[in-house]
Amino acid sequence: MDDVDTDLTTDLIFKMRDFGLLIKVNLFKSNKDKDSIEGNILVKKDKNRFTAVTNYKNNQIKIIKSNVNNPILDGNLEGKIILLPYFNFDLALNLNSISFSRLLTYILGMSEVSKNNLFKINEKINGKLLFSADKIYSKNDLINFIESRIVFSNGHIKLEQLLLDLGKLGAADIVGNISNEKNLTKLKFEKNIFIDDQKYFFRKFGVYNKKNTSSNLFVSGNLDLTNLRLSLYEISSENKFTNEDVNYIEKEFNNFLLDGGYETFFNFLNLKEFVKLMMDETS
Repeated sequence: MDDVDTDLTTDLIFKMRDFGLLIKVNLFKSNKDKDSIEGNILVKKDKNRFTAVTNYKNNQIKIIKSNVNNPILDGNLEGKIILLPYFNFDLALNLNSISFSRLLTYILGMSEVSKNNLFKINEKINGKLLFSADKIYSKNDLINFIESRIVFSNGHIKLEQLLLDLGKLGAADIVGNISNEKNLTKLKFEKNIFIDDQKYFFRKFGVYNKKNTSSNLFVSGNLDLTNLRLSLYEISSENKFTNEDVNYIEKEFNNFLLDGGYETFFNFLNLKEFVKLMMDETS
């Protein structure tokens, strides 16, 4: 701490006992740069905890290193937040782990209004977020790793990249846009699915008497995130699916996976039954 001017150190403590909120901030000027303010920050609410080492200079906060921890996830946040002339950010959230099972339980416990506003973003929030999760804990172990690039712009969300490592199954990559209108939030997407090990795929989804299937699949469509209904535009592998087949798959997807909202959408048994039905139809 030789580079810190202790005469210019400020400690701030903010407590709201009724809400279980505690904020501690330690600010000081460094002798290395007289124009910058260094800081150590602690934000704690119930089992949620955020600690960070920061630097403030020229209306910009730089998060040098941090730790984010709660019962759902554990990781770190780095990057910069620009305050003026317009609020913006360029951040990277790298998670060591995330419990998808606990996240789903949290979402299912939300009110219907909160679920409908799950992807509503304030128009004043603009910036870029790199997001990754090294380990996803869930009952089915379907996804091993996630990596994405997300852009927030005037209430809309652009998925520049969303990569899903499916382990021995293969991988999936998704691009798309989430647009927020007055009473509707929708995701327009394009998705590629790659199957690396067909035998493992058949065992995972309980498909029998099937010699082979396509190793890659392209899907484009629109997902109504307010009412949870899927509309498909195109499906293709070696060949483009007929409109009749696309409409049939759309109908069965909505019946199997979206009829009960998020509870059925994220239920692996429902996905398994849907995949089995699709494999039977193409056998």
